[in-house]
Amino acid sequence: MNKGLKAFAQLDEWIGTRFLKEMEAIRELLLVIKEAIEAEAQLMNHLQLNGDKFVVNFELQALSPPLTPRPESPVEKLGKFCLYNTRI
Repeated sequence: MNKGLKAFAQLDEWIGTRFLKEMEAIRELLLVIKEAIEAEAQLMNHLQLNGDKFVVNFELQALSPPLTPRPESPVEKLGKFCLYNTRI
């Protein structure tokens, strides 16, 4: 076997290995998304698929947490109110 064919075979093996690692990372991402859908939950953390690596960054949130509703503003109740003009 000459050097060119050996190099081609080696490169083909590397590409195949890389492809399998990328597919495994995609499977992990899909599993996380599937679990969130089945639990009807939001994906709060940042998910990153970078080549053959899948990372969940727990320090960075993709969505801000839900806000608690603000309490209602107090409203002044008006009693009987009459205006008198005694200077007319």
